[in-house]
Amino acid sequence: MIHLVLFIAPDAGKQALLLEKTILNGIFGLRIRICRTLQELGASLSRPVPSIHERYIHVLFADTRKRLKALVNLMEAFDDLEILLILPDAKSSTFSIGARLRPRFVISKDQRLEEILAVLQKMSGCPETATSLGLRVHPLLPSKGLCV
Repeated sequence: MIHLVLFIAPDAGKQALLLEKTILNGIFGLRIRICRTLQELGASLSRPVPSIHERYIHVLFADTRKRLKALVNLMEAFDDLEILLILPDAKSSTFSIGARLRPRFVISKDQRLEEILAVLQKMSGCPETATSLGLRVHPLLPSKGLCV
């Protein structure tokens, strides 16, 4: 079983709501948990080690540099996390902060968030997404996402 842990703070804005909607409406076959606070995310990380048949993928929406730094402080102690990271901007200094999490995929919040679906599909081996089923996913903006 593959678990998806989605971190989106309640005050993260319109792009965060779009990301949540895109993921909830666009990917199937994953067990999704939404964490709204850093404490909730920390509790999720502190759970017992999953069995060999379970994987956790973390999608982290950092809408501000302050929140990004808090996420880094919280998650740096955990090794081997599969992280997809949405940064507050595309500045190289922001990317440097986020790189400390060793994410598998990085994109800024102003880019096409639908690309997260393609990455999740690839990581999970799940063939069923809204686009693969012929459903229309609302397009946002052109993307320049970075696979790391």
